[in-house]
Amino acid sequence: MPENYLVVLAERGDYILPWTAYLVEQPHQQRKLQKEYERISAEKAEAAPKDGLVTPATYSR
Repeated sequence: MPENYLVVLAERGDYILPWTAYLVEQPHQQRKLQKEYERISAEKAEAAPKDGLVTPATYSR
């Protein structure tokens, strides 16, 4: 039986950093996470600039 992992990535300007990962063992947990991912992706798509211009994110430290 294949194992399913959730991998969390952190955007760091011009590169992506693997942040953490954990095993998703239950089918209901996988469905819940997939639903959350789709919701967040849709929200980001709605918030994206309509003119196609992308500006870099600013992170405070």
